[in-house]
Amino acid sequence: MKNFRHLSIYLSAIFGIFIPAETFSEEIGRESSTYFIVENDFGFTDRYYTNGMKFAYLDPADDWLIDALQFKALKYLNSDPDSQATQTLAIGQDMYVSYTIDDANPPITDRPYAGWLYLTTGAHIASKNSLDSISVSVGIVGKYSGAELFQKNYHKIIHAKKPRGWDTQLKDEPAFVISFNHSERVLEYSLSDNFRTDFICSAGANLGTVATEGVVKAQWRFGFNMPYSFDAARIDFANSQSIEYATANRPGWHAYLYAGVVGKAVGYNMFLDGNVLRKYGRHVDKEWAVGEFNCGASVRWGDFYINYSWCVRSDEYKTQRGGAQIFSALMLGGLF
Repeated sequence: MKNFRHLSIYLSAIFGIFIPAETFSEEIGRESSTYFIVENDFGFTDRYYTNGMKFAYLDPADDWLIDALQFKALKYLNSDPDSQATQTLAIGQDMYVSYTIDDANPPITDRPYAGWLYLTTGAHIASKNSLDSISVSVGIVGKYSGAELFQKNYHKIIHAKKPRGWDTQLKDEPAFVISFNHSERVLEYSLSDNFRTDFICSAGANLGTVATEGVVKAQWRFGFNMPYSFDAARIDFANSQSIEYATANRPGWHAYLYAGVVGKAVGYNMFLDGNVLRKYGRHVDKEWAVGEFNCGASVRWGDFYINYSWCVRSDEYKTQRGGAQIFSALMLGGLF
């Protein structure tokens, strides 16, 4: 029974379901939807970036007051009359721990324990070959993020190791980040009526007390009936997962593979540099350049959507042990 429970947990970290909600806009093929995405360190090693969760609502419109300024800015950048607007609202939690959770007082050269609980509001304008996103995330870092409570109780339920280092976590502090991202489909080639390949490049920046960094991405995809989407199944500040340009007569299924790279120039990362409002606290000497390789698969049949992503990340700080960060991602949605 115990082995079955662990197997089911492992499988749930790999596969997810995306089911659009039954709320349709006036535009052909567009509908409101929800998704739930989870990231976990691959193999459940409980190391570094150990867990991330986000629940989001996507609405094919631009009439929320909280997104008004974001859409004004985006419309200066994208004036295509055929573009489609999507507004998003999400709640999420990220969790970071040291190299080993057995140590109640990890070395000061090890990654600080930290949790972040946040709300994100996003504005997105997509055309067939481009996507622009501006998102604002606000939340709390520290004990009130609930990360300590969640991990301790979850590990108790699954009879895993007790995390012992949370007394050293970053102190409570409000935090925010503003994100901009532009994606461009720079190459597309059809090999048959329903099989094609494309190449997508992205550039963006995150600015705030959580992170200040520049980000570039490149992604190659190939498969059957690929949607005109732009991003991998990953948790990021731009909140652009599952944003796609809707076309008429959308096929009832798709199946495709993808692989990509991400590069970051990191100016500040609270989860490595420590609290902003508290001068003396746990922190490590971060790497200024961080790279990622990711690959994955996406399959949809009607309203049943599975998306899997696997990522390898380079060292994020100079005293990091145990090689690259490796984790998996899950997406799960449901009907309203």
